[in-house]
Amino acid sequence: MLKQPALNPDKRDTLSFRRLKTIAQFKYDMMTLTINTAEETIRCHTHIIANEKKKLIDTSSYGQNPLPKTLVQLMTIITARQTYMTQRSQQILKQKLSVFDHAPVAINVAGVIGAN
Repeated sequence: MLKQPALNPDKRDTLSFRRLKTIAQFKYDMMTLTINTAEETIRCHTHIIANEKKKLIDTSSYGQNPLPKTLVQLMTIITARQTYMTQRSQQILKQKLSVFDHAPVAINVAGVIGAN
């Protein structure tokens, strides 16, 4: 559509720049939404795990029965795995965000910065 000969080249360049800027903003908004959704999912799962663990401990303490040794070991293993998964997700997030450190950027005549 922007290649029509009826358009003034300056107007065509302006419209093309606006188009690219809009696309870049949309991509940024989608990534932000994806990250926020992932963070909220993690928070919800963490909350569910904490509630289930609390119910398990409360159930065993009301009956004055100590938790079996294997159950304690299992809970320790789950906690260690949960910690590892959290660290791994943080590393993955840093890696994904580092893409923006090397993203090409263009500066137009007006001095406005946008995606290249």
